[in-house]
Order: sequence, then C-alpha cells, then structure tokens
Amino acid sequence: MTEPLMPVTTPKEKVFRITFGQRYRSETHPAGDWITPDGYVIIVADTEQLARAKADEVFGKSRWAFIYDHLDVERGRFNPKNKHYKLGVLAVYFA
Repeated sequence: MTEPLMPVTTPKEKVFRITFGQRYRSETHPAGDWITPDGYVIIVADTEQLARAKADEVFGKSRWAFIYDHLDVERGRFNPKNKHYKLGVLAVYFA
C-alpha cells in the first residue's frame, strides 16, 4: 500500500507508523501544533528499533503513543483509512 508523501518504491517492511495520544487533542505537542491524534507519522527505517529511536529524537521520549509495522496493517491491528486518522499521513521521516 502506498501512502501520500512516501516514495512508492519503499519496501513495506521498512514502513513504521507512529500515532499520538489523545492528550494532544487539547494540548500542544512540544514538536508543534500540527501533531494530532487525527493523523499519524511514517518513519522509514531498517528496523523497529531504529524507527523508535527516530520517533524519540523527533518527538521526544514518551511523546508519541504507538508504533505499527506492516504486519499490524496486514492483520488489521492498524488501519490507515480508519475514521480516527482522518488527516492521514502528517509527515514522513527517514531513520
């Protein structure tokens, strides 16, 4: 599955999706007011550990909620088209 802002040639195994907690619906995220639970960020990385490190670097430790990989999408644990993510992809980062 391809998503906006991400090169279509990116292997799905390197795509990690980061979500944000409900607290950022009423509170400004330290990384900026564009961070909202209504969207998610993609981090392209070789491993989940590298994606987590990049998320901590960009957003701050404990300033994001969950990380999902391609298996979460395939198994239905994370659905990018879910109504809760009405803004879709907020940004793409590369680790």
